[in-house]
Parts: sequence; C-alpha cells; structure tokens
Amino acid sequence: MARPVYVVGIGPGALEYITPAAMEIIREADVLVAGERTLNQFLGLDKLTFPIKNNLAEMIGFIQEHRVEKNVAVLASGDPGMFGIINYLRKHFATGDLQVIPGISSMQLACARLGISWHDGLLASTHG
Repeated sequence: MARPVYVVGIGPGALEYITPAAMEIIREADVLVAGERTLNQFLGLDKLTFPIKNNLAEMIGFIQEHRVEKNVAVLASGDPGMFGIINYLRKHFATGDLQVIPGISSMQLACARLGISWHDGLLASTHG
C-alpha cells in the first residue's frame, strides 16, 4: 500500500520561518520534491531529490513510483494551500493520499513586517 505524500509549506524561503512540524517531516522524508533553490537548502540531509522545473507530469510519476516504499515530501514555498501546488496534486492523488503541513504565507510575513492586520486583505497571486 502506498504511503501518504506530505505537502510541506516551508514559509517565505528562510530556514528560520519553517515550522517545527514541517522540519520534522522534512527530516523523516526519504525523498524531497521541490524547486532547485529550495532543494539547495536541504543538501546536507542527503535525500533522494526531484527538482521541479517545467516537468510536472514527470514529477507525478516520480512521486507515484517512490511513495510505495519511501516517505515523500513535496516542499512548497509559503503555504501550499495558498496559490500553491495543492490544486495540481489533488488532480492526481486522492484527498486522503495527501498530508498537508501548512507554512507561513508571504501575506502573513508582509503584514507582520508592516505591523498591520490582514483580515481585510485581498488575496491574489502574482506568481508566474
């Protein structure tokens, strides 16, 4: 039986913003799937990796192949549910197959740095 796929929000890119829950999953994972810049932060952990580029179909095949015997973590900048990779993964995996570990979003960080609340914020994506 295949193992769950962990989708881990790693915050705005700096290691100090990764939650303890996210770091625990990353340490326990056998396989890390992420963009190259993100993977470079975890080179010292000596994990099998898959760099996400313009290869999302290949990524799905890689995850499906490796989750049978290994713990796979897909690392997403910010929070994976906020304009993140969750929507794409949900097209290829059942809801119960994905275990999401939320991260700090760029919206949270920006508002915190400005010292303002964001309860009336308008959320939009400028990615890509």
